[in-house]
Amino acid sequence: MLIGIIIRKHLYKLLTTAFKPTLKKKPRIIKNEYIPNGKPTIFSSTHVFYDDVAAVLCCLPCNAYVLSGGKNYLQNTSDGLGLSLNGVIWVDRGNKKSRADALNKIKKILSYRGNVLMFPEAAWNFSPNLLVQKLYWGILEAAQATGANIAPVVIHETDNEYVVHIGKIFDFISINDKAVTISSLRDEMATMVWDLIAESIVKREEISHESWRDYIYHKNRRRMFDYEKEEKYLLQSKEESQTLGELLADLHGIKYKSMATDWNTYMNINRLIDNWNKPVKFHFS
Repeated sequence: MLIGIIIRKHLYKLLTTAFKPTLKKKPRIIKNEYIPNGKPTIFSSTHVFYDDVAAVLCCLPCNAYVLSGGKNYLQNTSDGLGLSLNGVIWVDRGNKKSRADALNKIKKILSYRGNVLMFPEAAWNFSPNLLVQKLYWGILEAAQATGANIAPVVIHETDNEYVVHIGKIFDFISINDKAVTISSLRDEMATMVWDLIAESIVKREEISHESWRDYIYHKNRRRMFDYEKEEKYLLQSKEESQTLGELLADLHGIKYKSMATDWNTYMNINRLIDNWNKPVKFHFS
């Protein structure tokens, strides 16, 4: 693995140059606030359309192994070959052991000073009103265990190009509470998405009727094809009988307690619920 990381670090420009012709639109960096500090980095990216993985890779300033749940439909394709050449960690999102194994591989890559591209929403964001979905905090565990950076990345699709904003290194060390930390990362990414859309927005009257029709058709067809499959991997309760408090307690490794059984644990779980339900905060300069 170490040799592969070293080789890919030196060849990443050649690899990303090869990726660009496969994209339907040209990727463009609108803003890059990332300043390397000698530590390995986990790039935390939004996930909104099929080509965004390759588009983000083309815009990153370094090679990054991709955590991907698409092995079943990508492995024997040209896209799968591209991921393998770039460096990929395959994961079965519905399998607990596979997720644990993938996290261990991520930690190993980071310990060898390699970089990783993760999509902590864990699925395509099809929401009509959430700029960024709830985030899984395996990304925090990997960063804390290895001392790696976390750098948020967001991507947006316009009529003519894919536009990318690479954010500055996210300060997660000063925040001790995982729920608060992951919420703050989500807030930061949502703000970046908002800014990116505002900077790259195209007025409806500037888009031809044919282009608009094709755009709407493409979006709707994609959603109908993938919506149910992707939705089940979003961070939410998988059992109708499981309450939000029970879900959050499980994710935090806390044994769920009722108010009558353990007041302190009960209040701690309620604090997690309050943090979870807080709306996204935008940070405007």
